[in-house]
Amino acid sequence: MSNDYHLPRVAAGALILNNVGEVLLLLRSKNCRNDQGLWSLPGGKLEFGERLTDAVRREVKEEVDLELIKIKQIGYVDHILDDGSQHWVPQIFLCTQFIGTARNVEPDKCDELGWFSLDSIPEERSQVLTDAISLYTDL
Repeated sequence: MSNDYHLPRVAAGALILNNVGEVLLLLRSKNCRNDQGLWSLPGGKLEFGERLTDAVRREVKEEVDLELIKIKQIGYVDHILDDGSQHWVPQIFLCTQFIGTARNVEPDKCDELGWFSLDSIPEERSQVLTDAISLYTDL
């Protein structure tokens, strides 16, 4: 991976809702590049030449072993680290249909995963998660 963090990078995140309206969240481990110890959405960086929809599907499969069926891009958020070391622009996708059972496929990057109602999301959350929830509730 390039160290071009002085340039904004594009990412794709999935706001995955189950049939009772709970959102799937991951607790980022101390091994992550940012947001360690915070709950966040599954997702990750866009690879060169990759479509955003392909990126979000790939990242979700790699992280939680779900196959996204129905997705809709609902907006983007800015994720600028306080120390200025990284600037990400995650594109947020809403997913209400998927195949599989969520499981932690990357235990080195994710300490835990869980389904949360929108009113029970942990306080220890990433800014990306907070902003993505706002995008969703403003629909």
